[in-house]
Amino acid sequence: MLVGMLASGCSPTAPAGAVAPATGLSNYGRTGPLSTQSDALRTPALMTVTPNGTLKYYPIKVHGGRDPIAIGKIPHLNEAAGMAANGRMLAIADEVNQSLVLYDLNTKATQVFADPYGVPIDVAVGRNGDLYLLNEAGSLSSTVVRYPAHSRQPVLLSCDALVRGAAVALDDEGDVFVNGYDLKSPRVFEFPSGPSGPQSGQCTRPALLPESGYAAGVAVDPKTDDLVIVSNPGSCSGGLEGLMTIYPKPYEKRTAHSVYLNGHCVGLVRFNASSTLIFALDRTSSFAHAYVIQRTYPQGTGDASYRHRYLSGFITLPNSLPN
Repeated sequence: MLVGMLASGCSPTAPAGAVAPATGLSNYGRTGPLSTQSDALRTPALMTVTPNGTLKYYPIKVHGGRDPIAIGKIPHLNEAAGMAANGRMLAIADEVNQSLVLYDLNTKATQVFADPYGVPIDVAVGRNGDLYLLNEAGSLSSTVVRYPAHSRQPVLLSCDALVRGAAVALDDEGDVFVNGYDLKSPRVFEFPSGPSGPQSGQCTRPALLPESGYAAGVAVDPKTDDLVIVSNPGSCSGGLEGLMTIYPKPYEKRTAHSVYLNGHCVGLVRFNASSTLIFALDRTSSFAHAYVIQRTYPQGTGDASYRHRYLSGFITLPNSLPN
């Protein structure tokens, strides 16, 4: 399998086993200002991070772009496996340092929280400000770590059926969705929200259309609460890829409809603030280059892309919660 490969470049083999034991949270505190090359951030923008941790952005345009504007190096950050945003606060999954990095675009301050449960490959932020990291855990099963908005103390969410995850997202009600794999095939897993939020071990497998090939992305339209699942039916072997299936609430397969994003090997997906565009990490079939493609939503049309050597985690600004 190619689980998580689009986000982190990890091995496609799927581990099984117990959940990693809980350990404490390390808060490295705030750092000084980030030196900037451009203080005038032009929005709407596509924010991205290079493999050395440099934050850059592209003004969002009809035909994409090839000349990102550098903002600067984010302290304590290497490569971003995934990125979300709450206003001007960026939440970044750092797979190299196994941490959650929060960077404030207004104050230029950085906070780093250790992820004690594995290697983060994607991040999502809920409408209430809670943050969620999706982890790979070596030979153990994938887990989700919740960082409540007002404490940032990590709360482990495990699911016995989830062998390995590829992407994570939340809906308006705070339900957590993971696109990933069980022991047999790609599928979607849900942690329903309750009075105290999603609970560990309380996961379900919604009755959605079967996925084939590789699991890729998952997102929720913040305007309609529609659930969006992306997969690569051809297993990134050179054919038509990036199958986007949209499920209106209450997420039933009888009301779903699908379109292709026409990528090569599509991964994580994000919306713009108005949900008129959808963006996806894509790679060449040889995995030599990563870039971001832009398509209309929900039609999936267009051929715009954002390219400049190698790009990793990305998010749009402005944005709407959840994302």
